[in-house]
Amino acid sequence: LAAALQTAAAAGVYQLQAAEQTRASGLANDMVSEIMYQPYQDASATLSGPGRTAFNDIDDYNGWTESPLQNKDGSTIPNTTGWTRSVSVCFLTTSGTVSALDTGIKEIVVTVSQGYRPLVTRVFLRPNHP
Repeated sequence: LAAALQTAAAAGVYQLQAAEQTRASGLANDMVSEIMYQPYQDASATLSGPGRTAFNDIDDYNGWTESPLQNKDGSTIPNTTGWTRSVSVCFLTTSGTVSALDTGIKEIVVTVSQGYRPLVTRVFLRPNHP
C-alpha cells in the first residue's frame, strides 16, 4: 500500500510539473510572438502608457520583468502570482558573441519562472531586414 501511494504521489507531482512546463511554454511563446511583431529599430523615443502598450520596437523589451504576468495592455494574467517573465535583448555578431554596436542581429531571450525555478527559456534571433 505504501509503495502504491508513493507511486501515485510521484505521478501527481510529475503531472503538475508537466502542466506548469506547458503553461510556461505558452507564456514564453506569447511574449516571443509579441516581440517579433515589433520593428527592429526605434520608431520613437517617447514611451508612455500602461504595460507594454507603448513599446514600439524590440529594444523597449530589454530588461522587462513582470510578476505577476501581464497582458500587453497591463492587465494581470489570472493565476500567475509567483510567476515571473523576463526579457533581455542584445546585439550579436555573426560569430555569436555579444556586441555593444548594432550588428544587424538582435538576440532576444525570454525566461518564464515560477518562484525561483526557471521553467522555460526561449532564445531567438531577429535580423534587421529592410
